[in-house]
Amino acid sequence: NLMTPKLLLYGHIDTVDAPTELFTPKVVGPKLYGRGAGDMKGQVAAMLTSYKRWLDSGGSREVGLLLTSDEEVGGFNGVRHVLEQGLTAKIVFIPDAGSDFSIVESQKAPHHFHILATSDGGHASRAFELDNPVNRILSVYEQMKRKYGLATKLSPWNSTFEMTVINTPHPSANTIPALAEAWFSWRWPLEQFRFKDGVSDMEKVCAQWKCQILPDGHGMGEGCYSNPDAEFVKTWRRAIETVLGRPIDCVKIHSSNDGRHFYKYGSEVLVTNPITGGHHTAEEWINIPSL
Repeated sequence: NLMTPKLLLYGHIDTVDAPTELFTPKVVGPKLYGRGAGDMKGQVAAMLTSYKRWLDSGGSREVGLLLTSDEEVGGFNGVRHVLEQGLTAKIVFIPDAGSDFSIVESQKAPHHFHILATSDGGHASRAFELDNPVNRILSVYEQMKRKYGLATKLSPWNSTFEMTVINTPHPSANTIPALAEAWFSWRWPLEQFRFKDGVSDMEKVCAQWKCQILPDGHGMGEGCYSNPDAEFVKTWRRAIETVLGRPIDCVKIHSSNDGRHFYKYGSEVLVTNPITGGHHTAEEWINIPSL
């Protein structure tokens, strides 16, 4: 059954926007340059080639291949849709993060909150009489950041909590606004916090400062974790280290990919990458021999 593979090869064919000329590939030495070369059309080509060889040699349909086209905008109409239709892969192989064949052990879980604060507003000359909604939003930010904004340059593998947008709907510098809104980006290692606890804290703090959490938040705290001691990880590690003739590392990454959808639905996920760099830039590349 194609919907119940033991091993699923997964890739995405979409890229971030770029000038048209960046979609014309060029080869310089061992590197292929172009938008999507390393994120992740090169890897897709390698998986297509491998999958065809597998089937041509009589390999079973217990190995599957899935390609989607919305990973760069969240994957909810791609991977998530297919999973909701009943796809249940035991192990999913995703060459879309890390570098130089490292295995991604953990990906931070993201969530984005949108809150609103309102008041009567008024002229700034009477500010001492007014309730400024911007101040209430800043109070929410301060309290949440104190608990969840723990990452530093020296200790990056910690939670971050940042205000990414703040807005009032009028341009006057001489008026206290009647409305203010803000977005917050919270990202954390799954082993540090539970999503529901963070949401509970946000609800309590927003209630304290009379701010409303709007329903258009997204991310929903979905990260991804691969146990380095799991047998499927050790099997891959033995295979690739034999080919390379050297050890590879396990790494933790601050971004996320479609692995989080598979992880949420119970699949074991192995995320790795060949040698590649410059993703989302004009100098995106992939090392061809590493494919």
